[in-house]
Amino acid sequence: MHDRLPTLEPFLRRFHGIFGVSAAAAGLAIGCGGTGARQAPPAAPAAVPVTRAAPVAVATRVASSAPERGVRLPMGRLSLVVMTSRTASLFHATDQLSHWSPFSHPQYAKWLPRADAAPVAEALLARQRVLRSRLGWGKGLEDALYTDDPDVGHALDVAVGAGLLAATDAREEKEILEGMAPLLEVHLAEGSARATSLIDRLRESTPSFARLFDSWLVLADVPPPSSLEIVFVPSPGRGTGGGGANGKAIVVELPEEGSVDPTMTTVAHETIHAILRPRKAEMAAKAESCGHGLDTTTIGEGFAYATAPGLFSYGGTRRLEEGAERAEPGSAYRAFHEVALALRPALRAKLGRTAPSGEDFPALLDVICEAWKARSR
Repeated sequence: MHDRLPTLEPFLRRFHGIFGVSAAAAGLAIGCGGTGARQAPPAAPAAVPVTRAAPVAVATRVASSAPERGVRLPMGRLSLVVMTSRTASLFHATDQLSHWSPFSHPQYAKWLPRADAAPVAEALLARQRVLRSRLGWGKGLEDALYTDDPDVGHALDVAVGAGLLAATDAREEKEILEGMAPLLEVHLAEGSARATSLIDRLRESTPSFARLFDSWLVLADVPPPSSLEIVFVPSPGRGTGGGGANGKAIVVELPEEGSVDPTMTTVAHETIHAILRPRKAEMAAKAESCGHGLDTTTIGEGFAYATAPGLFSYGGTRRLEEGAERAEPGSAYRAFHEVALALRPALRAKLGRTAPSGEDFPALLDVICEAWKARSR
């Protein structure tokens, strides 16, 4: 992939100015670092290990005054607190295996229990499908279980006490997860060493992530949360881990095989979603005024995909284009990628400003609307 670099030099110079990376550096901006020797990034601030005295129910939020557990990574005006969690891993694997949503990740089928355990697992997963289909995304379970609390029952009790979940729903989820735990136990411990490797890579790349996040905070004209918590969960297979920022939680899947580098793109992608939360009402208003079936989810994913992997990527120079080519025609994922491809040139031109203009973000919303209308014709 490096043989394409001479034709991309103006692009690379632009992103060196914004994110402080060179053409050879760790695959940032155009994602070419996955194929050659890794260049050491500029010196990054040291991560600060912190501990939490008591579990909480929300996995990604403005930090409370309680001590935190995990590794704090200061990245410019924003700090990430990254951690692993057995509770989060159990919930995530069970949820994905239930395939309750078209956005469920099919690679988890590799972990389906076999032989005598299969009927037990299917009965539990059927109950999960019913519960999740009724509750939907971001309606309490994510906030309750994408947490560092090692006790599933206690995490659910905290969520009930906080008004995040009904007691009956919490009891049902507890029974499902306790039933699935012995069936998934062999997989739940996986990922801790790989998470350590990913944290080390994030620490090395702190300057580049900091410039990206600071640029987005200026572009969106939003204040930074005091910290964002990200829970790493194990995933079958190799390549780039998926993720989600539903409710108040950020979860990032860490594949069990291959390099951890591609998953750094997912960290950037999901953090953009978190940065944009204060602009959700404006995105919803634009979706309604634009019409043609545009929705807030597509707008948010357009911004996130245009950024990572569109402009900030590890593991390939054409990951956004390749994602569009792989996505099934007519699917939501195809729509996300096509909107992102149309948005990317305008986004590239606006990232890197040092002060908000008040006009840039609305202008990008207009670009998305026009791209969506053109796609709908």
